[in-house]
Amino acid sequence: MTSNGKQQRRFEISDAARTEVPLLVGAFGATHTGKPFSLLRLATGIQRVRGGRIVVIDTEARRALHYADKFTFRHMPFGAPFGPLDYLAACEDAVRDGASVIVIDSASHMHEGPGGMLEQHAANVQRMAGDDWKKAERVKMSAWIQPKQEFRRFVNSLLQMDVAILMAFRAKEKIKPVTGGQPQEQGWMPIISDELPYEMTINALLEPGCDGVPTWQPEHAASRGMVKLPQQFRDRFLNKKGPLDEDDGEYLARWAAGDAPTATRHGSTPPPAGPVFRWKSNAEWHGRPLTDAPLDVLREYRAMIGNALDTAKPAARATLDAMAQEAARAIEDAEADDAMNGVVDDGDDGFEQEQAANG
Repeated sequence: MTSNGKQQRRFEISDAARTEVPLLVGAFGATHTGKPFSLLRLATGIQRVRGGRIVVIDTEARRALHYADKFTFRHMPFGAPFGPLDYLAACEDAVRDGASVIVIDSASHMHEGPGGMLEQHAANVQRMAGDDWKKAERVKMSAWIQPKQEFRRFVNSLLQMDVAILMAFRAKEKIKPVTGGQPQEQGWMPIISDELPYEMTINALLEPGCDGVPTWQPEHAASRGMVKLPQQFRDRFLNKKGPLDEDDGEYLARWAAGDAPTATRHGSTPPPAGPVFRWKSNAEWHGRPLTDAPLDVLREYRAMIGNALDTAKPAARATLDAMAQEAARAIEDAEADDAMNGVVDDGDDGFEQEQAANG
């Protein structure tokens, strides 16, 4: 008991172990630097691990649809107002639609778009001070309370969602005035509240003409401060010469999954964190032929293909059908080997019953 008679709070302490953590990925840069394309490549790789749907929240006049022939995703047009709680409502609708990966293009409207935080602040100053410019100066700080509270609710709510979040930020080259001295160049800076980039798992700078290749160590200190690449990712990304791609997304998703199982989330059945498949025809398992995989892993792989077929575009169905046939042959061979060796299979992956029930 404490001195005021209340029950003393107790806390659980255990050995540290890698478990599932939120995955938030940011990319900032000027226009025409490949932000949405790069994030869609990452999202496709993340989907390999998480299953479920990719949902793109599109504030950019439906420009995400430019990539509809290259990627499979659900599309959500998002118009003004662009307040933090509007973004939160959009993310919640995406989750209700079955999203396991959400791509937001662009999050910068939350800061400077119609109904965004800057407009909210200006409206609060006007409401609190009217045309009294002296009072307007005095209330500027308190006018930020409401938009900042909404922004913090948006961020905290995202961290509680069982979904990977990828955000594109517009960026501008900025110069900081210095009293009595030369202005300081800050380089490319994301157009968003300074707090949001710090919440990212990684935050990449895409400079003009980069063709999807991030700059992890920009020239200017202020811009470097907006880039985020924690120590555990540096070997992979600092040594990588090419653009961000699907394998990078899969790598990040497996890191975020930690030791947590991923096989039954979001209504899909991707392979568990241990077995690593190459998502293509002539599939591999840990770099070995698919036929080397255990029977239960093969069944999970076949179920994963079945889920992908449910939402696949016609152009992708032929490849997926071939992959399903390859998996079925590998399962038949494994079952025959088990039968020959006297192994009794008590389990049933339910695939045939599910297919029959769906006609």
